[in-house]
Amino acid sequence: MPKSKHYAIWAMAMVMVIILIAFAMRTSQLNDYPPSTSTDEATNALDSFRFGLLWNLPLYEDIGRPEPLYRIILGVGSALFSPRVWSVRFTTALLGVLSIAAAFRAGVAITTGQRKVVRLGAGLVAAGILTVAMGHLTVSRSIYRAILQPLFTLLYISALFEGLEKQRKQYFIVAGILLAIATHTYTSALLLPLSLPIVGLNLFVFQRARWRQWLPNLLLTGIIAGILLLPVAILIVQQPDVMLGRVQDVTDTQTSFGRRIQLFLMQFYYMGDENPQYNVANAPMLPPIFNLIFTAGLLSIVWHFRKVASWLIGGLFILAAIPVLLSNEVTHGLRMFGEFVPIALTAAIGYEVLIVIGMRIWQQRRYLYKVGLVAIFGITVIFSGITWQQYRNYWEKPEEWRLLTGYGGVQLTHNEWFFRTFRRTFAEWVIAQDAPLLMPVASMERMTTRTWLFSAYPEV
Repeated sequence: MPKSKHYAIWAMAMVMVIILIAFAMRTSQLNDYPPSTSTDEATNALDSFRFGLLWNLPLYEDIGRPEPLYRIILGVGSALFSPRVWSVRFTTALLGVLSIAAAFRAGVAITTGQRKVVRLGAGLVAAGILTVAMGHLTVSRSIYRAILQPLFTLLYISALFEGLEKQRKQYFIVAGILLAIATHTYTSALLLPLSLPIVGLNLFVFQRARWRQWLPNLLLTGIIAGILLLPVAILIVQQPDVMLGRVQDVTDTQTSFGRRIQLFLMQFYYMGDENPQYNVANAPMLPPIFNLIFTAGLLSIVWHFRKVASWLIGGLFILAAIPVLLSNEVTHGLRMFGEFVPIALTAAIGYEVLIVIGMRIWQQRRYLYKVGLVAIFGITVIFSGITWQQYRNYWEKPEEWRLLTGYGGVQLTHNEWFFRTFRRTFAEWVIAQDAPLLMPVASMERMTTRTWLFSAYPEV
């Protein structure tokens, strides 16, 4: 068996194990962690339950309602697994796991020109970093539409780079479709179509002589994406409040731009969102164990500025940052969620450059390839366990974290403050009763309470 094929088999086996670990981390004890649902999660859950039962979406009267794609997917999951909190969390968890598989494919796709074993290692890094990233784990176990943004963005990038490498039109067609879907997933992704002109500008500057190969294909991707996004564009022009009403509500005009930049950068290495709905334990977006690889990737992007991947990743950092920097909550975990894409791809580039440097220092390349693959695999496996334990402790021992002062000076944990766990307890008590109950309407109208009661419908 050729050594390249031997390495490929080992790399694929490793990524399959990592995906299984990611699946376990995102689906274990879904009913227990988080301990209840936030109001926004409850809204998503109730609308998806309704769609799963009636197969039609509610008619929203207020502006700025969320994009429907996520709720449609949750509705399908609700219909398959029954309308309860576990089913919509499980559906979201599956989307999170698919994002990790997509990160592997994107990591392989962007490292063109390298040996296959190096590219597989780069994909392994991209998958590993999302697997152990606390912010990605948290949102994968919650009920928020932001989970779709990295998935379809990574798939779009994979198709685009495979098309550029193989020069086959079907990849560019798929890339256009995926770009449109990614833009539909979340308001923070509305700037994503600008990534295509960034790629085109790089090719125009550095590969102008080959324009007959890449220009028609990029135009094909752009035309397909443009057609699919035309309804969104018309809506923004005719009724901007429908698409951008929420954006206007959260725009910040008080904080200095320098301070916003500081808060933005701080989330990568130092401290992420403190809101437990979107992140756990103030964890930074970048798992610390991957700091070296990520930093090497940043340096490589600057050094190899002629590469298409460098321009695209740099552009993604900026495009994902703009909605965050313009908002009044720079540390908002959901608005920052799109940054997981360039984080994973930068780490993949970092692995590539470290292996190239290693090959110049250490002549035994076959051992270097093995060491690289085993090191990334081992780091991911070990820190998956550490991340999961930290995640569990955050919910099981909330008193060890900060306490918040509620009404009357009562000290509340983050479980009680953000998730109102007493409403879940109340709903479960109501479901357990075997005799008719006469309850005041006010006690039943809370969306979080209704979400936990829905599994007992129509008895309750």
